[in-house]
Amino acid sequence: MASRSDLLPVLLARREDFLGFLAVRLGGNRADAEDVLQHGLAKALAAADSLRDDQRLVPWFYQLLRHALADHVRSRRAAAAREENYADDALALAPDPAESEKHLCACLE
Repeated sequence: MASRSDLLPVLLARREDFLGFLAVRLGGNRADAEDVLQHGLAKALAAADSLRDDQRLVPWFYQLLRHALADHVRSRRAAAAREENYADDALALAPDPAESEKHLCACLE
């Protein structure tokens, strides 16, 4: 069974492999890959007690990264949808230029 102190050095030794794995799946976005990797490492440290076989550490971590990647993609899609809804709402609330001109002209008269 892996302990937190044993887990981190092994995972950090393969850091570039993990980053490459994530970057490919994120369209080459290295910054997002770094974010997902950091999130994955935090999850791994929190879940270190669930690893029963030290020989399975790397495959276990890749599975954890797949889940972190799915969470990341879902989060980005939700944020994009919120932004799109906000933009639609802003357009719906924007005054009609012709109506605004009518009011402005009425004020000036």
